[in-house]
Amino acid sequence: MYKDPHNRILRLPRGTPVKTWVNTAWMLVFSPFLLVLGAFVIFAVGAIAYTAFMMIFK
Repeated sequence: MYKDPHNRILRLPRGTPVKTWVNTAWMLVFSPFLLVLGAFVIFAVGAIAYTAFMMIFK
């Protein structure tokens, strides 16, 4: 376990640089991708639920 500059305990592999700006940069890189992925997952679950509902109660 390692501590970041704000004294929070992090579970990082040994040798990982603990820099908050690196974490922020990766979050900015991945956040649009994660938003699109989350929207797609919600859409897919809704489509499956709708299809199952229509097959059961048609």
